[in-house]
Amino acid sequence: MQAPSKHILFTVLDWGLGHATRSVPVIEELLQRGMRISLAGEGYSLEVLKRQFPELPSYPLHGIQVRSKHREPTPLWLLRIAMTMPGQIRNERRQLATLCERILPDAIISDNRYGAWHPTIPSALICHQLNLPTHGLLEPLVQVFYRPYLNRFSECWIPDVPGNDSLSGKLSKAKLHGTKIAYIGILSRLKAGLKEVSCDANDLLILLSGPEPQRGILEQKLLAELSSKSLRVVLFPGRPPIESDARLPESIQVRCKPEVDELSLQLTTAKYIVCRPGYSSLMDLARLNRPARCIPTPGQPEQQYLGVIHANKKRIELRHQHENRLLDHLESLDECVGWPDTQSNLLNETLDRFLKTI
Repeated sequence: MQAPSKHILFTVLDWGLGHATRSVPVIEELLQRGMRISLAGEGYSLEVLKRQFPELPSYPLHGIQVRSKHREPTPLWLLRIAMTMPGQIRNERRQLATLCERILPDAIISDNRYGAWHPTIPSALICHQLNLPTHGLLEPLVQVFYRPYLNRFSECWIPDVPGNDSLSGKLSKAKLHGTKIAYIGILSRLKAGLKEVSCDANDLLILLSGPEPQRGILEQKLLAELSSKSLRVVLFPGRPPIESDARLPESIQVRCKPEVDELSLQLTTAKYIVCRPGYSSLMDLARLNRPARCIPTPGQPEQQYLGVIHANKKRIELRHQHENRLLDHLESLDECVGWPDTQSNLLNETLDRFLKTI
């Protein structure tokens, strides 16, 4: 008699789309192994997974809210997050415990949701931030506050490769007490090898994501610049459709709900790319070996750190949101040198081992 399939509860953070999109290949591998998957989350990230996997059951799970107030200084925003995060994580824990009593999962996999663990259920956290990027005397204090959230998980899976080709740099270099650390390779739902597809390529692809209001501020700034340029543009705004999309010029196509093949095709064929240097976006660029002009989200030192290290390696260009003329001289991207080979079997090896333990 065939053993019954294991039930995996899979939940992702609703902070931009990257946590959802990079989870797609993990869920696909689990389904190929015959696992039963239940999704949990909220907002646009859960909508993306539900659209990708419409046959899977899904449940609400409210997590950390990171939206900043309009014109709120970045230090105050970060302080407010630090003060409210413990309570929000405790609330997430209570919700998860109730959900587990209801659906009885055999294991939990969480992409950056620090409250999504259970003391009696094997729980894996997908996270590349074992170290939070901070400065000076704050660094040891921040790590003392942050590390216990990671140590509560059975395992921590780093979406990266070890060694010199690592994309996350110092962010993933740390030891955890009582938590097994495993590299699972570069995660991207995008498909390489589409360059031969016939396509009337656009001049520019703009790929936006991240928390409001900074995502919307950058979108409006870039659209204002485009009004004086003769470029064929496709915009993936990282939000649901809005009424003003219909009033944009014909030269700007808005794609609010792109399919995987369409996003892969546009990223592969667009002449130039502008995006945030979020870690998931960098993994997509590495998968397709494309350069981009990257604009970090204000108040996110991780994006600033990642932008600097990859700009220094001439894989991307770095600009800042407060600068003017962010879209000038895009042809300088032609001088970027490309990304290292990101192919590996690390995800399969980790899943095979983990599933034997549940």
